[in-house]
Amino acid sequence: MRKGDRPVLVVDGGGLLFKSTAITPELAPQEKATASGIAEAYRLMRYDAVGITAQDLAAGLPFLQGLAKQKKVPWLSADLVDRASGKPLFPAHRLGKVGELSVGLFALAGPTARAALRSEDPAMIQPWQEVIPRTLAQLKGADCIILLSGLPPAENEAVARSYPGIHLILQAGDDGAANRPPRRINNTLILQTEKQGKSMGLLDVHWGASKQWGTDRARQLSAGHSELDRVQWLIRSHQRKGDPAVLYRNDPGRLKAYQELVAQERELQAEINGLSGEIAKGAGQANAMAENRFLGLGADLPDQPAVLAIVEHTTKAVNALGQELAKRQMERNKKETAAPGPLVGWQRCATCHRTEADFWRQSRHARAYETLRARNQHFNPNCLPCHVTGPASTTMPEDLRAVSCETCHGPGRDHSNDPSRAMVKVPPAQSCLGCHTPEHDDSFDYPRDLTRLNCIHVR
Repeated sequence: MRKGDRPVLVVDGGGLLFKSTAITPELAPQEKATASGIAEAYRLMRYDAVGITAQDLAAGLPFLQGLAKQKKVPWLSADLVDRASGKPLFPAHRLGKVGELSVGLFALAGPTARAALRSEDPAMIQPWQEVIPRTLAQLKGADCIILLSGLPPAENEAVARSYPGIHLILQAGDDGAANRPPRRINNTLILQTEKQGKSMGLLDVHWGASKQWGTDRARQLSAGHSELDRVQWLIRSHQRKGDPAVLYRNDPGRLKAYQELVAQERELQAEINGLSGEIAKGAGQANAMAENRFLGLGADLPDQPAVLAIVEHTTKAVNALGQELAKRQMERNKKETAAPGPLVGWQRCATCHRTEADFWRQSRHARAYETLRARNQHFNPNCLPCHVTGPASTTMPEDLRAVSCETCHGPGRDHSNDPSRAMVKVPPAQSCLGCHTPEHDDSFDYPRDLTRLNCIHVR
């Protein structure tokens, strides 16, 4: 996009470093290594501004401040402030040129970030009702003002109703929602892409001197003509058979449908005449227009070599840290005697279900862990959960290091002790969709792929 002839602004609402708002102390080194790799990739992609949300604070405020000092990511946050002085801990806003436009950017971490702060952090989240007025005063004179928001959707709508001077709100996708088309409230467009970088939103803006979002009347006119053609074709199809008032005198339903088409034709013609008049007078030419689309960042896109190098370096670092963690866990396990868990492993299942086990051993599920080992990623907590049975652990028994029987049918200890206790015979779709996500398996089809698991049909 930067190679094109139009200026580009690249921003992110935040929530990019961690998948949740809290991380376990044992996994913190690996989680931080992943976050540092993400930050390095963002630096390479030259983002103009990135908001901060609760998910970015999961490793603690000092970690985020450390990344900021390394100038890896241009963080913004107007409401994350020092508890004593009330001054922002990160740049609160940014004012700069995008082509000929003066664009003001600011960000809000939002109330959910308050819970992510630790008691030892000298920080607090100020209410947006206090932050926005003073920030807008500092951005006074900007042609376009953009908010990178970690606020909940309902509060973003309240902001749009209260502050029409904010032209765009980029809503961080922390609520699990998918891509949302732009929605206009007063003079504000609210946008959102699905979280964790699965899509990129591309908003093509044609700015107008009025600083008001308008309507593309030419596009409306074209759509109106298309709809009028469709309605008139339907009317003619009725009229070819004769006078509808006579044909349908004993069929009130069809007569009503025809009359509604005639009324719709009159309304469309009036709308077209009005739009044509407005276009002739030049109405709306000073208004701003926007076209939006979403680009799915799937595995079919080519890798950018420099980013790929960061990914490979990061995954190696994460795996090495996982290997160190495994050594510590093994030493601890030698000193502790754990109670037997609910999982028994596929070999215990095979004592009664030999035919099914024989089939499973020829399947890709049986080799799932080995695919990680071959790539030296079998200590990576981001990969392990979908390649083993039960909770991922680097010290789990050998016969749980695969996607085996209990992944689909549930824990087997009770059933193996008393076979009368029923097991799940056919795995529900949800148990598969947790791992067979579009970014990992874009061709997965539950009904079709279930038929390939012949072990569930063997009796």
